[in-house]
Amino acid sequence: MKPLFIVPWLSLIYISTTKIRHTVIQGTTLDSAVITHTLDGLVNEWPADRFTTHKETSVRYAADNNSVDLYLAISLPSPAWQAKIMKAGMSLYIDLNGKKRESRGVEFPIVNEDSPDLPPGKNTDINTIRSMMILNLIKLKLFGFSDNAPPYQELTMPGSVNVAYGWDSAQVMHIEYRIPISVFGDPATLNQKNISIGWKLHAVPTPPQSPAVASTSTRVVGVRPGTRPSGASNTTTPATNTRNAMNEEQRFWGKYVIVISN
Repeated sequence: MKPLFIVPWLSLIYISTTKIRHTVIQGTTLDSAVITHTLDGLVNEWPADRFTTHKETSVRYAADNNSVDLYLAISLPSPAWQAKIMKAGMSLYIDLNGKKRESRGVEFPIVNEDSPDLPPGKNTDINTIRSMMILNLIKLKLFGFSDNAPPYQELTMPGSVNVAYGWDSAQVMHIEYRIPISVFGDPATLNQKNISIGWKLHAVPTPPQSPAVASTSTRVVGVRPGTRPSGASNTTTPATNTRNAMNEEQRFWGKYVIVISN
């Protein structure tokens, strides 16, 4: 895994070519502390040991449930990753069969083709980014739950998936989800169900490039066999390397067991 310093803003972002694997998301057990959830976009009520960390991005995520709702939380400490999902969107996937199917889930922040480009520079204030991308943060998109569901809905809606987001004093971005278990079917049939939960951080589309007008000149030099012209180099420059972290999707999945107590 090599860091790619293509865009200054992305100096904290790395690309991983590691095969996507399932991790185990710590779930509720008989001796687990009961979490009293508050959907406020912060994770103060979540015990730290309930979180799993995705090594390549340092994103942390957790899951919990009671007899009524499935709760999920994800924390993004890096301003670069925060900017990326606010610009390009992020999808949560839930596969009740324990595989990695991406047919059901929640998109938030949403993808908005009219979003402004991210400003250059790695030290841009995240509050500035937040203001620029605010239209991507006011609605969510559901897919795979119901054919009758509207394409977009408010973040808070009774009887449906609810989402809240916020930043703590360390400027870590948190997103919480509350999903009624009833949207998956009869809760009684889901007890001890081993499901898969995954997230995808969408790629930022590459803006169209204007044709460059270049002037050239030719100089004939003599080079001895087996040598290189003066000034020649094998170094790949950022201008010639088109792969960068903004143009890559990041996915990570975990296994979670739903436990419904009587």
